Amino acid sequence: MLLPRQSHDQTRALGVKYPHALKQQITETLTKDNQTDTMVTTFSTKTRTRIGCWNVKTMMEITTLAQIDKERNTYHIEILGLSDTQWNGSGEHRIPQGGILLYSGKPINDKHESGVGILLSPKAHKSLIEWKPILDRIIMARFLTKLRKLVVIQCYAPTEQAVTEEKDAFYETLENTLRNVKRSEITMVMGDLNAKVGADNKNFEHTMGRHGLGTMNENGERFAELCSNNNLVIGGTLFPHKQIHKVTWGSPNQTTQNQIDRKRPA
Repeated sequence: MLLPRQSHDQTRALGVKYPHALKQQITETLTKDNQTDTMVTTFSTKTRTRIGCWNVKTMMEITTLAQIDKERNTYHIEILGLSDTQWNGSGEHRIPQGGILLYSGKPINDKHESGVGILLSPKAHKSLIEWKPILDRIIMARFLTKLRKLVVIQCYAPTEQAVTEEKDAFYETLENTLRNVKRSEITMVMGDLNAKVGADNKNFEHTMGRHGLGTMNENGERFAELCSNNNLVIGGTLFPHKQIHKVTWGSPNQTTQNQIDRKRPA
């Protein structure tokens, strides 16, 4: 189910179950507003658009989302992918400071874990065509741009230690999501993939460069295969950077550092 963008202040808050009558009223209002609302194209080749992704390590604290949106605005990020939100359910939530969060998580009554979201600036929200909560680990949004439509897929993959069945289910769903993206659309897969692709690009020369960090692990192999099969390029490996700029994860004792959060355009 693809969801149209909301154009008013009505939101679905964390853990809220709307009565059937109210839920029906909200749906009708959204449909009416979307029919009269004007789509605005704000992304073009003449302006710089900043897109990023963060692992937020839960947004269960009531003030966390506002803090994240403040940082997004400080860095002038138009589209910000969020991993490990730990919000259940799915919906569109308007933040008083101006940002709009699209989120996807486990069923409302389940344990609060995993969860993904895409936090938009008001400018980016004007270009939002539709979005889809696919899993508690995958969410997709489609935007109108001056050049072509842009599809952003935010992910939070199972860890290296997760059971094989969980990894298989995640990558199968991600593969199916990519199959439903048109070739004419610009595709960006990003988020916390919990995958190390390393610096050796043997057999993946057309998918990644040689400027990654560490050594490829099993999750890295899975993701490199996915990118190769879908003509995606692993952007963080293409150009040389200082190691401090490559590291996206550090162990609590700071003895281990990895590069596991990535953006892959196509």
